[in-house]
Amino acid sequence: ALARAPGEFAVAAAQQRAEPQQVNDLRRIDIALVLRGEPSPVGDVVPHRQVWKQARVLEHVADAAAVDGGRDAAHAVGEDVSVHGHARLVAHAFALGVNLFDTADVYAQGEAERALGDAIAPLPRAQLVVATKCFFAMSEAANDRGLSRKHVVESVEGSLRRLRTDYIDLHQCHRFDPDTPLEETGRAYEDLIRQGKLLYWGVSHWDGDQIAAGCAVADRYLAHLPISNQPSYSMLD
Repeated sequence: ALARAPGEFAVAAAQQRAEPQQVNDLRRIDIALVLRGEPSPVGDVVPHRQVWKQARVLEHVADAAAVDGGRDAAHAVGEDVSVHGHARLVAHAFALGVNLFDTADVYAQGEAERALGDAIAPLPRAQLVVATKCFFAMSEAANDRGLSRKHVVESVEGSLRRLRTDYIDLHQCHRFDPDTPLEETGRAYEDLIRQGKLLYWGVSHWDGDQIAAGCAVADRYLAHLPISNQPSYSMLD
């Protein structure tokens, strides 16, 4: 069903030409040099792929940009990454051709979105694909979690403020919510897309049956289909 979804925007996919460990070592070196203001040894402009043809967003694209509020980047170089350093990493990734920057509202309880919003502020917004997610609890409030209409709408509004943008290119359900009817979630996304606050919606860690059910609901209401899934992608799983 996802192959039928619209959405012909391209995202940059970093090519992994070496073994996984070599790639990780190179990434650590590259991030460390960028933080110190030195030239990157990578240097290649990454190619782009059409999301609608791939049927999912490749996770290593966003990982290459290190847009999680500094946690992965800090782990990679063994030190804290300042907001300024984070912005330099994003600018460097963009200069290499990366245009998808993926985060989530729950990362550092919103601070990752704020950091990304600051980092992309000087970049040409029309050339970026900004993605974020919602599902996990943002507070102790009973309705501040899940995929109910209330939480999805309020999460999108909060993400727009923190990212300092008028719209989000791709908003994703961070997990499947068994406690909320798919019709409620799907129609909430349709309303947000029609309002111009979102361009597309997708999912994360949904299985095949859940994705098929979501697409069936969208078909039933002649609504926009989810265009992506961000699954676990590991040889160890």
